[in-house]
Amino acid sequence: MVVIKLTTMTKKKKIIIGISCGVVAALIIAGVLTWYFLCAQIQGIFISTLPVKTSYYVGEELDTTGLGVMERKRIQSYNSEVELDDVEITGFDSSTPCERQEIVVSYSNFTASFFVEIKEIAPPQKSVIKIQLIAEEGYEIKTTYYVFEPLEIEHMRLLVTYSDYSTEVIPIEKEYVSGYDNREPAENLEVRFTYGNFFTRLYVTILQTPQAN
Repeated sequence: MVVIKLTTMTKKKKIIIGISCGVVAALIIAGVLTWYFLCAQIQGIFISTLPVKTSYYVGEELDTTGLGVMERKRIQSYNSEVELDDVEITGFDSSTPCERQEIVVSYSNFTASFFVEIKEIAPPQKSVIKIQLIAEEGYEIKTTYYVFEPLEIEHMRLLVTYSDYSTEVIPIEKEYVSGYDNREPAENLEVRFTYGNFFTRLYVTILQTPQAN
């Protein structure tokens, strides 16, 4: 009878121990899962990398190339990237200039933002396409000089035509002039007037200085 009694107690203990281990294991698993889900739960989103293009001209469309969006978790190592197809981007308006425009990124009830600049369309730079030598109003261009007489540029002007077909009359500076040599007589001496990458010509005659009687 004693032996049978001891054997019965052993079985009960085994059952109790087995149940206890199962409960402990279940509690451990539940704890691990709870910890995992709490740590992996989304706390928000943030911009991980800015788009390559953050400066726009009026009328341009938003370019999200390079934009990176991440889910923020309790533990940083659990942060994960969000597909751009899954986010909504609002706030971009290139109809008017703006120094600092906020672009809002929305995902799963969370938002993050970055800023762009909208600039005025830069006017095309005009260039010189033609120059023409003219005289100041009320004067004529002098083409005959005597030896050692200086070239009269005070009343000469350049009529400059630009690529947008606008024109401008500018006075002639000494550095615009080349080729004038008044040290000896000459016929059809070519004098060049250069402005930008263009030049125009004036042909002059240099006469011997008349002898005084």
